[in-house]
Amino acid sequence: MTVSDLAEMAGVDRETMAGALEHNGYLVLVPYGGRQRRRLLSDHAVAAGYGHNADGGLLHVGHLEGFNRASVFPVIYPEHAEAIIWTLDLDGIRDKAVALPGKRKRLRWLLDQHAYLPNARIASLAGCTVSAVEKARARRGADFPVASYRETIGGDNFERLAA
Repeated sequence: MTVSDLAEMAGVDRETMAGALEHNGYLVLVPYGGRQRRRLLSDHAVAAGYGHNADGGLLHVGHLEGFNRASVFPVIYPEHAEAIIWTLDLDGIRDKAVALPGKRKRLRWLLDQHAYLPNARIASLAGCTVSAVEKARARRGADFPVASYRETIGGDNFERLAA
């Protein structure tokens, strides 16, 4: 099963499923072909037997069918699909969001706990518009600065951030 098949099985869109799988460690974003990046199954997911990364280049001719069909993509074994969907707890997230009173509280909770979800999904769960989610993300980014990886490499910078 592909990520799209898994998303259809769970009743969500592909972007939501990919974000949830990546957040929970099933998928990783890896460099691919220069400037591109692809989501592939993590080494842990492959070792656990949840699936494998299939090489579409063996099945398709890139020049004839398009290079997107001839690239590597994650395949999840159908016998593990329900267990994976259960661990993502997408229904639980929806139920908790619906139980919260008020759009602002729902939006705040979703951005605090599930910021990995796409803006469209957060907007539908919170009951607001996509532009409201984008503005809230921008405000939160300005309010809560996060140190980048480059700042934490040096020993002096790391000690400064830990203090």
